[in-house]
Amino acid sequence: MSVQLSLLMKKIALLSFLLLAFLSNHAQGIAFVKIAQRGDTYVGNSWKGKDSFLFTYINDTIRTGLHAIQYSANNTWDNWYKYTYTINPFGKVSTQLRENWSAGNWVNSTRYTYNYDADSNNTEILYDVWNANNWNPTGKIEYTGYNNLHKYQNELVSGYSGGSWVYQTRKTYAYLNNDTLKSEEDRYTWDIPLNNWVKSERLFYTYVQNQIGSITRFLPDTANIWQPKENLCIVIIWPPYIF
Repeated sequence: MSVQLSLLMKKIALLSFLLLAFLSNHAQGIAFVKIAQRGDTYVGNSWKGKDSFLFTYINDTIRTGLHAIQYSANNTWDNWYKYTYTINPFGKVSTQLRENWSAGNWVNSTRYTYNYDADSNNTEILYDVWNANNWNPTGKIEYTGYNNLHKYQNELVSGYSGGSWVYQTRKTYAYLNNDTLKSEEDRYTWDIPLNNWVKSERLFYTYVQNQIGSITRFLPDTANIWQPKENLCIVIIWPPYIF
């Protein structure tokens, strides 16, 4: 190998090292977000537009909007629907508004309102539907019993009927060592005539290297005692297989 070629190889190696060092030092400052998406269908030996979605953000990572358009029979892209997200000072979504395009105007459709506690845990989601120029309460989800890792223990779903909230379903969760890995999930439905919660099913989870290894399903028997019914075992390759 000539002296010139040897020096060139050393320069290339040095540049490669400097490039890797630069990328390593700056990788944490790079964020990739989806700003657009388009779908096409193959018709008559050619691709034609079907739908397209445009996304907007603040601070480069927090999504504030989604605008959907669709391709019409007149070969034009027309408004379809859009979502607008209101962000609170802590970077959490406080409202999600959907509007549909109708007769040349944006018309309210649905709205979600998110409430949080002092630790930014989501404690409540309210669901409203637009009807007759008013927002009508429709559904509500409440979360309680958060642990130190922001995992809730109770989920309560209610529907709005006859001017008041009516229970629908309830879930309770248990975590391994009060951590983030869910160990048990109990599900209940509300029996209106009995005015009481009725057991629906229980799911029991085991883990392998923090990945779900099995799920066992229990159902209540005639004595209202949980009995095992099904078991799903998940095979995990560890270390992860590299394709």
